[in-house]
Amino acid sequence: MSTKITISHDEDIHFYQEVADESKIYLRVRKGGVDLKLEIDVCHALAIAKAFNLGRVEAMSKLTDEEIAEHVRACVKARLGKTGLGAIFGMLVYGAADEPEETQVESGLKYYKMMRDNVKECVARATQGGRTPFTFGLEELLTKSASKP
Repeated sequence: MSTKITISHDEDIHFYQEVADESKIYLRVRKGGVDLKLEIDVCHALAIAKAFNLGRVEAMSKLTDEEIAEHVRACVKARLGKTGLGAIFGMLVYGAADEPEETQVESGLKYYKMMRDNVKECVARATQGGRTPFTFGLEELLTKSASKP
């Protein structure tokens, strides 16, 4: 009989807590011949969780190609002809500031669409199927206090 309460899982990971242990979460990763199990303190897990805002991430996943193109064109126009630090800003996304405008736009579109598509995949994976919420061991107290007049 398993003592694991699954919070989330897929073919590569199992995120769970053990029955009667509200102080830790476990992450087991099996991928590429590696089998790794991590024990994560709940306080650390909460610190990680607060770094994410699912509503904001969902909004990013819904950015249209047109919205991305508008942003990219404005950024490329602003950096054309820049020198010094102004030329370096955006180099990893758009390429060199002295490259042709259309080349920079193509690079920017490719980058932002790839990032948006990655976010879409993350949102789909995070929201698919049912999830068992982590239990802290105090849930029944909230239920009792909510029913008090």
